[in-house]
Amino acid sequence: MHRELFFNLEKEAGQIRNQIVAVGKYQGKPGQINFKVKHLPPFHARAEIIQALEQLSTWLDRAVNLPVTIKAGIFHHQFLYLHPFEDGNGRVCRTLTALIYLKGGYAINRYFVLDDYYDLDRTAYSNALHSADAYEKTQWLEYFSQGVRYSLQSALVKTKNALKTLSFKDRPTPRENQVLKLVTAANGLTSTDLATSLKVTRQQAHHLLRALVRKGLILRHGSTKSSYYTLN
Repeated sequence: MHRELFFNLEKEAGQIRNQIVAVGKYQGKPGQINFKVKHLPPFHARAEIIQALEQLSTWLDRAVNLPVTIKAGIFHHQFLYLHPFEDGNGRVCRTLTALIYLKGGYAINRYFVLDDYYDLDRTAYSNALHSADAYEKTQWLEYFSQGVRYSLQSALVKTKNALKTLSFKDRPTPRENQVLKLVTAANGLTSTDLATSLKVTRQQAHHLLRALVRKGLILRHGSTKSSYYTLN
C-alpha cells in the first residue's frame, strides 16, 4: 500500500525502513530551530519491523470480538508506534484504519471522514496518540472514539440539511425517517432487516423502501431476494 500511495514521490516507496528514526517536530525561532523528539520507534532493523507488523496483523485477525472502534483505535496507535516507513506512515495508517471500519460495517467512505476531527487540532491528536506509548491506551481510545462520534454527528447534520432542500412531496414521512436512520446505521439494509426492526410485514417493508428509492434518498443494490439498500 505504501508503494501504491507514494510510488511517484519517494524512491523508498514500499520499503520497510532499516535504520533509526525519530518522530517529532521542529520548533523555535529562525536561527534557533531545534527538533523536539516525541517518540523513538522500538525497532530499527527491517526484519524486526516486519515481524512486528506480522504480529499486529495476526492480532487484528483474531480480535473479532472487540468493537470495531476499539480495534481500529488500537491498530492505529500500534502501526504508528512501529513507524515502519521512513515517511508516509500517517497516510498509510489512515487508509488501513478506514479499511478496518469498512470491514466492520461502517460505510466510512460514503458518510464521513475521520480526518475531519483529527485535523481540528493536530497537537491534541498527537498528544492523545503518544499518551498510549507507555501501554496505557485509555486516553487515546477515548479521544479516538470521540472522533468517530463527531464524524457521525456531522454526517447526520449534513443529511438533515439535505432533507430540508427537498420539495414537500419528496420529504420523508416520520415512518420513512425511521427507515433512514436504520439505513444510516447499517452497511446495507435488507427488507428482512427492516421488517424485523420495525416489526412490520415484508410487504410493508418493501413499500417503505420503494418509496424512499423513488424519492432518491436510498439506493437499491441487486434485483433478487438478496438485494439491499444504502443511503444515496
